[in-house]
Amino acid sequence: MGAAFWAIERDEHGQPEIWPLRPDRVSIVPDRRQYIRGFVYNGRNGPVAYTPEEIVWFRYFNPLEEYAGLSPIAPVRMSADTGKDSLRFNRNFLRNSAQPDFVLLTKRSGTSWTEQANLTATGAAVNHKLGISVSVSGSDLVAGAPGDFQKGTDTGAAHIFTAEIQ
Repeated sequence: MGAAFWAIERDEHGQPEIWPLRPDRVSIVPDRRQYIRGFVYNGRNGPVAYTPEEIVWFRYFNPLEEYAGLSPIAPVRMSADTGKDSLRFNRNFLRNSAQPDFVLLTKRSGTSWTEQANLTATGAAVNHKLGISVSVSGSDLVAGAPGDFQKGTDTGAAHIFTAEIQ
């Protein structure tokens, strides 16, 4: 989470007591003039409102969200997730001879290109090599998939698409 909250409550004699609050149950109520209007703790017995003076708020700096802390382990986790996703993508991409298994229809306007459609075949898998050859006639498109052996060894397939091509 990257944040911790302590509630300062007073006992019957007016002595302060500190109660740690679960950070996942604390909501911050922002204010334009005071920065923070208050806090709301959503506990088992319902919501409890606190003023800013009744809460001690500890948090790590978060460059993406000013009212949330960023755990020191979060960048490591994001880096590990990105690395894992990159490895999975590269493994599948290279397993397919570095050819994507989809056909991307684009439209050129001046010097810029706009995606019109992203076509994939039903049941397409890695190594089907969909789109290695393409033929277009009007709004019909035929895309070859030489690695598609659903009908037998070394058969390949041709997938027919009808697309709104502008």
